[in-house]
Amino acid sequence: MKLLSEFPKDGKLQIIAQDSEDLYRLYNVISPSDLIIGKTTRRIKSANNEKESSERQSMIITLEVDKLEFQGFGEAIRVRGKIKEASEENVSIGSHHSMNIDLFQKITIIKSEWSKTQLEDLRNSQLGDATELYIVVMDDESVLVSQVGSHASRIILEGYPTITRKGSDPNQHQKDIIDYFINTANFMKDIYQNKETVQFIISGVGFLKENFYDFIKSNYPHILKMSTLISIKSSGRAGIREVLTYHLPENINSGKNAKEQAQLIEQIMEYLGTSSNLIAYASDVYLAAEIGAIDKLLILDSKLHENLESRKKIENLRETTYLNGGKTYLMSSMYDNSEILKGLGGLVAFLRFNVSKS
Repeated sequence: MKLLSEFPKDGKLQIIAQDSEDLYRLYNVISPSDLIIGKTTRRIKSANNEKESSERQSMIITLEVDKLEFQGFGEAIRVRGKIKEASEENVSIGSHHSMNIDLFQKITIIKSEWSKTQLEDLRNSQLGDATELYIVVMDDESVLVSQVGSHASRIILEGYPTITRKGSDPNQHQKDIIDYFINTANFMKDIYQNKETVQFIISGVGFLKENFYDFIKSNYPHILKMSTLISIKSSGRAGIREVLTYHLPENINSGKNAKEQAQLIEQIMEYLGTSSNLIAYASDVYLAAEIGAIDKLLILDSKLHENLESRKKIENLRETTYLNGGKTYLMSSMYDNSEILKGLGGLVAFLRFNVSKS
């Protein structure tokens, strides 16, 4: 993140996002009613020789934010709102417009008030790793490929191969296995051919993954160079979570945020499973914060985008936790495991001491 001018008295902050991590931070800092000043294009109608035509023109606008969209893998935040000012006089003030906040685009954010935590989020931004991580989980019944980004994960392949039993027809069994391997390897090949830097983790239960690894070693050497073989105990989506939680190699920077989130959620499940008094969630978190009991505060990022009232409560909660020496983790709703946090109200706190009312 590049801060060009920082919180002058008029509430303006000028900034440039330099990677997807920066865009994610901006997505969680910008809120409805904020003003965004930036460059965009808009179709303008004009009359030429008594014929009406329109063309897209570049201009600087001030947009009052109504809604934001960020998918986690794209390189832009989509902002929707009303135009308050424009560098072109033909633009209708008050009309609705959508603009992108792109990488390396200079924008100005204007807020009525900047919280300490919002400023800390932007100041602490670090340049992210551009390598993309893909986890392949396979066995003789299914194959899943998950793309794992800095703040999002998604299943991009879910297949169920038909493999003849070896005892009934050994030749057909071998043919089915080879077809399975070829289809999976070609899918991986299509990924790396369209990406600059890619890392694959090949995992699964049983010996099939080792056979597949040997297959690409002999037939797809380019894939082999960017692949790591890992043994796990689970298959399917549970296998993906197991890789992220326990088996992500230290030298793979991509996916570290996903790993941290997966480990924190695993810790939540352990505390809940033992009926521990050292965990609070939903509305109970606010009481724990007031008395300085929170050691770690987990906030699902979607809580920041519900409404302005909810956002103010969350920002106050973060500041109270920070002032009492607690640490806050912003948890991404774009990871597959976020449903657990949603079920707990989007707020979970690990406590220093028991705060139960009984």
